[in-house]
Amino acid sequence: MVVAFKNRYSWRRKIQLAKQQLLNRKEFEDVQLDVIGSGHVWFTCKKNGDFGFTKIFRVKYTFETEIFEYFDKYGRPAS
Repeated sequence: MVVAFKNRYSWRRKIQLAKQQLLNRKEFEDVQLDVIGSGHVWFTCKKNGDFGFTKIFRVKYTFETEIFEYFDKYGRPAS
């Protein structure tokens, strides 16, 4: 699946909006762009857990459906 964008700034804007949604919705302390794929991007997100441990998640954002999928740092679906 390949998503066509009008120009290079439109996909950058989509990525920035997705990153901002992650920061607002899940209250992650740190969100970094990890991988840009064909029609999707992966973010690495860090969240402070219990007793000072940092939890690391990978989040896949699909451009066409605008859906976030949450995974643990090993790629397994997060529960």
